[in-house]
Amino acid sequence: MIVLARKGHRRQAAEARDLSLGGVRLRTLNPLRVGSVYWLKIGSLEALEVTVIWVDRFNAGCQFTKPIHPAVFEALIAALDKD
Repeated sequence: MIVLARKGHRRQAAEARDLSLGGVRLRTLNPLRVGSVYWLKIGSLEALEVTVIWVDRFNAGCQFTKPIHPAVFEALIAALDKD
């Protein structure tokens, strides 16, 4: 799933992989930095704040500042399965 990652006025598309209640693994064209804070726009959800926890070249593990509510997470996954 393609998401929009924003830091300040800089935006970049990223591929979200391994989405969970507490975080997401992103694949990006430009490497992210550990400790950086981004806002992710995932599906129909409001932008979610994440902190980059680890980086391996163009993959980054990000933790949500506030975990996604389980009901919202299930609805998001169901919507993605339809695509």
